Amino acid sequence: MAGKTLSQILLPILREKYPDRGLRGGDGDGPCAFFPGVHPGIRGVSIYDDDFELTICIDDLTHGHFSDFENQCKDAETLKRIIQSAIEFLDDLFADKVAVWGEPGVGGGWRYLTSGGELNAATFLGNTVSPTEYLWSCALDASDSEP
Repeated sequence: MAGKTLSQILLPILREKYPDRGLRGGDGDGPCAFFPGVHPGIRGVSIYDDDFELTICIDDLTHGHFSDFENQCKDAETLKRIIQSAIEFLDDLFADKVAVWGEPGVGGGWRYLTSGGELNAATFLGNTVSPTEYLWSCALDASDSEP
C-alpha cells in the first residue's frame, strides 16, 4: 500500500466486491468511482478521492466524508481504516440498511434504519412535510420506516 493513493487501493477492492453493480472508474477531476442507481430517487453514488479522505456523494442529495480525522498522514494503516469505513457504508447502503433523504442542491442526510431515528419534518428546510426517503432499491414508504 505504500505510496498508493486511496483510489488506487479502493478501485480494485470495489471491482472485486461489487462485480455486478456497474462500477465505472473515473478519470481526471471527477469521481474516482461511480455506481449507477437502480431507480430515480437515487440515480447514482460517486466516490471522490480527496487525498486524505474519501467523499461519498449520493446524487446531489447528500454526501459523507470518510477519513481518519485525527490522523492526516497517509500510512498504510490509516488508508486501510478509511477504505474499510467507506466499504462498510456501501455494504449497508446496497443492502437497504440506510435511508437517504434530501433536496438537490440544498442538503440532506442519511440514517441507519436500525437506529430507530426518525426525520424531524420541522427541521428540514422549515417545511412541515417530511422529505421522501430512499433506500438503494426503492423509495421508503413511511410505514416501512420502523425498525
